[in-house]
Amino acid sequence: MRTIQKAFLAGGMALLLGAGLAGTAIAATQAGSTGAAATAIADDTRAADLSYSRDEERMARDLYTLLGQTYDAAIFDRIAASEQQHFDAVGALLTSYGITDPAVGQPGGTYANADVQKLYDQWKAQGLTSVQDAYAVGVALEQTDIADLQGFLARNSEADVQRVFTHLLAGSQHHLDAFTNAVNGGTDAAFCSGTGVQLGARGDGQGMGMGDGSGMGTGYRMGHSDS
Repeated sequence: MRTIQKAFLAGGMALLLGAGLAGTAIAATQAGSTGAAATAIADDTRAADLSYSRDEERMARDLYTLLGQTYDAAIFDRIAASEQQHFDAVGALLTSYGITDPAVGQPGGTYANADVQKLYDQWKAQGLTSVQDAYAVGVALEQTDIADLQGFLARNSEADVQRVFTHLLAGSQHHLDAFTNAVNGGTDAAFCSGTGVQLGARGDGQGMGMGDGSGMGTGYRMGHSDS
């Protein structure tokens, strides 16, 4: 009888132990699934934000280039050059993360993102009305860009993405000050382009410097390292 009881108790312990191990395995699997899902969401968010930003910076460059060709106001040409550098910086991130570039094959004034296209069409029509309206377009565009960049920064934690968007935000705030000054009757002399970007290649620290380096503005180096 005692042998039977011992066998029964041993079997019960084995069942309990097995159940415990199975529970641990299930919990680990669930945790792994949750982690993978969170990573996938973060990747999708980063891809969407970088793609949108790429279109948005190109839209700003195209619009300011058009307005610069339309009016004798150097502010548009100067800020268009800065937007080109912003566009290039976001493009480097797209390459780094293997994200499809929405700008490929798109002529100026045409954008893959329908919302960006709508903004361009709206601001183009307004900006071509008068130079004062064009300055107001600059204010509206930079306010929109600032709000978008703040959202991108809140949603993306990667160090290189944070670095680029932080400097783009500083540049957009500077642009907003310049256009606000123009709307209020200030002169182009109040704004001097000096946004500089140095794009570093991953791992070797080699880069290409861009920008005129003069006047006020934001300058930064975007590099990648595998170390």
